[in-house]
Amino acid sequence: MVLITARRQLHIYLIAMLMLLSACNLTGAPRETSTPAARTPTLTRESSLSTTAETPDATTAASPDVTNLGATDAAPLSATQASGSPPSASNAVIASPVVGAVVSGTPLEINGVVSGLAEDRFWLELVDDQGNVINRQEITLRNPSRAREINWSASLFTRYTGEGQLRLIARDRNGREYVGTSVSIIVASESGAASLPTTTVPLATITNPAPGSTVQGETIQISGTAGGLFEAAFTLELVSVNGTVITSQAITLTSSDPSFVVPWSAVLDSGGYRGLVEIRAYYEQASDGQAVTLASVTVTLE
Repeated sequence: MVLITARRQLHIYLIAMLMLLSACNLTGAPRETSTPAARTPTLTRESSLSTTAETPDATTAASPDVTNLGATDAAPLSATQASGSPPSASNAVIASPVVGAVVSGTPLEINGVVSGLAEDRFWLELVDDQGNVINRQEITLRNPSRAREINWSASLFTRYTGEGQLRLIARDRNGREYVGTSVSIIVASESGAASLPTTTVPLATITNPAPGSTVQGETIQISGTAGGLFEAAFTLELVSVNGTVITSQAITLTSSDPSFVVPWSAVLDSGGYRGLVEIRAYYEQASDGQAVTLASVTVTLE
C-alpha cells in the first residue's frame, strides 16, 4: 500500500515538471512576441496649466481681471472696484476733459458717450495721484428709445488739486465692475473754489419746478441745490394729495466735501397720476433714522 502511494506521488511530480518546462519554453522554439500598445502621453505641468497660473509673480497672478476700453493710462484698481471683464459689445468714452487737460474742480464738467452697457447706469470716479478715490458718483442714463449710443454729462465738485484721473466704471451682466475708460487730468487750484457756498447743517432747495406751476407729460424735471448731508445723499419723492408716495428716488450729490452746497437734478416719473402733487426732499437723521423734510413744492400734473 505504501509502495502504490509512492508511485502515485512520483507520477504527479513528473507531470508537474513537464508542465513547468512547457511553460518556460525551454524546448528552443522561438517565442512569439507581441507589438507593444501605443503609450498615451502624460500631460506635464507646462502643457496643462495656463501661463497666468505658472507666473511666479504672486502679484500678477492675484490681480483682478480689469480691462480698460478707453485709455491706457489707468492704474490697477482694487478687487472691490473692478473684478469683471467688459462685454465685447460695450464701449465707453470720456470726450471732455481730454487727457492731460488742466481743469477746475468747482465744478469739474465731464461728458462722453457710452454704448452696449448691461445697465442704464455707470459710476464716475475721481482718483488722486496716490490712487485714492476722492469722489464716486452714480450716473443714471435715460434711454427710453434704446439708442445704440447715449450721450451723457455730469459735474463733480472737489477741493482736491493736483494730478488725478477720471474713471468710468460699469457693471457686466453678472454685476462685476470693470473700467470702461479713464482720462488723466490735472485739477488746478483756482480762486473760484473759495466762492463755492458751504453749510454746516443739512440743506436742500427745489428751484424747479416753481411752486404752484403746472407740469405736463409723464416725467417731471426737478433741480435745486443741497449740501451738509450725511453721505451726501437725500431722497426725492412725489406725493399725492392723500399722502400716497407715487414715486421716489435717492439723490447723491456730486461733491467730495459734504459742506459744499452744490446743484443737483433728477427726473421723476409721474406714474400716470394727474392732479395736485407735492415734490418733497427729505433726509434721514443718522442718530435715529427719522425723516426730516428739507424742501417741498406743490405743483399740478396734467
